[in-house]
Amino acid sequence: MRKILITGGAGFIGSALVRYIINETSDAGGSGR
Repeated sequence: MRKILITGGAGFIGSALVRYIINETSDAGGSGR
């Protein structure tokens, strides 16, 4: 139960973080991917 909750939370936060990083790198010039 706990692992599922943590994984779900990490997945949600991770996706939001990835979107934020992609937006940041795009604004900075999109270096890398």
